[in-house]
Amino acid sequence: MFSSYIFLIIETFYFIYISKRYTLVHPYSIAYFIAFFYFNSILVDFILFDITPYFRFAHSILVDFKSEVYFEYSIICFFFFTTFFVLAIKEDISLSKIKEDLNNILPIKFKQKSVVYLIIFFFILYNVFITISSFSLTRVEKGTEQTAFNLLFRNSINYTFILFFCIKRDNNFILKLFFLTNIIFLIFSFEREPFIILFLCLLYKFNFLRKKIYLALGVTSLISILFLWKIFYANFLYSGGTGSKDFLINVNDSQFSFAGMDPQASFLMVYDYLQKPLIYKDYFFTYLTGVYYQFERIFAVTNYKTLAEFSSEFYTNSEYGTATSILLESLLNFSYLGPIVVSYFVFHYLKKTIKLKNKFGFGIVVSLLYIISKFMRTEFATLFKLQIIPLLIAIYLLNLILITKQTENE
Repeated sequence: MFSSYIFLIIETFYFIYISKRYTLVHPYSIAYFIAFFYFNSILVDFILFDITPYFRFAHSILVDFKSEVYFEYSIICFFFFTTFFVLAIKEDISLSKIKEDLNNILPIKFKQKSVVYLIIFFFILYNVFITISSFSLTRVEKGTEQTAFNLLFRNSINYTFILFFCIKRDNNFILKLFFLTNIIFLIFSFEREPFIILFLCLLYKFNFLRKKIYLALGVTSLISILFLWKIFYANFLYSGGTGSKDFLINVNDSQFSFAGMDPQASFLMVYDYLQKPLIYKDYFFTYLTGVYYQFERIFAVTNYKTLAEFSSEFYTNSEYGTATSILLESLLNFSYLGPIVVSYFVFHYLKKTIKLKNKFGFGIVVSLLYIISKFMRTEFATLFKLQIIPLLIAIYLLNLILITKQTENE
């Protein structure tokens, strides 16, 4: 147990050093914090609130922070954070420094405005149609209606929203309408993730969150929203909700925990795998096989279950989703080198993306940070199909219609 505390202290020092070197709002600092939140919130809950996570359904998982299993988990996390830290301190800070004057680096013009506005108008109509047609459905009911094509198209629009929202633009009614309808759709998707997207967009679009006091207030507000959101929409946004009375009762009955907001299931899956590695004996090398089977499923009916589908079936008899874990999948693909390999690639692509902000604006950085947050609990094959491909579609669309200052002056 004591050694796990030492690892936590060192990893906290890593974060402090990176945030001092690059600032708190730098993508390196935010990406590190996302991983820190997912991997260590379990131990933080135990230290602050004396909460020990457990899972009881088809298979029970009981956690012992003094066990060799948790020590092994701590070492795996330490590999990930140390790799990221070493890469961050080796990086030339001048290459990745975020400029304070956002106006100097953001795109300013669109080519073929009529085409742009036609596309945006179509997105607006789609946002309105989907929001109205699914207005009375619950989160679970909406999920059952999703198809791979719908998700690809929907996420392409969402990434287009992120890229366009973060561009410095003059007042434009049709763009504002697109932003408004997309935000309304995201809110009524009943997911927590839109609040993370909006927070990051505001963080990089406006300067006010760069002040530490405002940043602290923003993070505190975000955590509060993420904790209360499910209770809120079940009582106020569902047609069968009972309003403020049950909302207050549910809030009083709910015990706050950082891991309970999302990371707990991912942690428990890794913890269980370290005790019983044969659970996932059919899921080694999923970085290759998972992508292959995901695309095979588009064109043919197969019996293949994704890593998340198998986990849901194994732990809950498919009664609800369990997601998965970036650490678990890295272990299935590269054994104990997995966290090191994954940390390297996360940092590498974040570094490459930061360089693209001069052309596409900060929306490209927001998009990758969001994908990193999804990667914490999503297998790579699903992430590639439903997040990375839609982002590439949105980038391609923006690249076709964008004039940057650089190209304008050439």
